[in-house]
Amino acid sequence: RKSAKRVGGNDPWQGALTVALTAILFVISVTPMSVYFIGKSFVKGDLTGPFLFHLRRIAYFFTLINVMSNFFIYTLTIKSFRGFLHSKALSIARVFLLTPRNNMTAGSQNQRRVDKNSPGNHQTPV
Repeated sequence: RKSAKRVGGNDPWQGALTVALTAILFVISVTPMSVYFIGKSFVKGDLTGPFLFHLRRIAYFFTLINVMSNFFIYTLTIKSFRGFLHSKALSIARVFLLTPRNNMTAGSQNQRRVDKNSPGNHQTPV
């Protein structure tokens, strides 16, 4: 709570909620991988059986979900992170949406002029 107040956070539970959600999702996502490796150590025969094959796929899937979930947890729980994303999205939108279209059309017209004057397109005067 003290560090949140020093940084200027208005909600003292914001950081605690973020850490708690991140930790809970981490434990949930690492559990299948742990079960897979423990189960793999006890299997002496064929490791390509359907149980281990599907368990391995589920374990890797949950690991990827953990990596992707951090972005959404931060977005949902941290107001300053949402503000940062909003400002970056606006700056990117300004670049793509507010760029004058005249520059692009002028470039294509200049290209046509160059093509007409290229060495292969010279017409000899009659």
